[in-house]
Amino acid sequence: TAALNTPGTYAFTVTVTDSLKTTASQGYTITVTGTALSIVTASPLPWGQTGVAYPGAQFQAKGGVGSYTWTAGAAPPGLTLSASGALSGAPTTGGSYSMAVTVTDNAKATASGAFAITILNSLTITTASLANGTVGVAYTAPNMAATGGIGTLTWSASGLPAGITLF
Repeated sequence: TAALNTPGTYAFTVTVTDSLKTTASQGYTITVTGTALSIVTASPLPWGQTGVAYPGAQFQAKGGVGSYTWTAGAAPPGLTLSASGALSGAPTTGGSYSMAVTVTDNAKATASGAFAITILNSLTITTASLANGTVGVAYTAPNMAATGGIGTLTWSASGLPAGITLF
């Protein structure tokens, strides 16, 4: 026995000879594949945002035989994984997800992995309305509120009546 060093398909003949010099031969063919099939895409995947086209993720594999076909378990709502390994779409529901992904090569070998992906809710102002004001009376508005988005929120306003500062 020895380690196989070079991928390829090999045809060869094995012959056995006994003490009377009688022989028997048999032809064989074996295929030596490259390295074992594995997924090399890292987890977590890039985050996405509801209602916005996903920035995309292209799954990658190495090893195995020939080309690859990709399948996924439950992807976040609104996203799909193509047979070529491209994750795309516009997410519809925020949350943290774990997506099972499997790659299959031409020899029907498979490799699988679980990939974390976070979908953020779109940035939305949640303050429904503001109170009306009266000329000559100090105006006090409630604190403005928002949900979703990423990081620190910065507020601005345009078109306010003269003398009113909202922030």
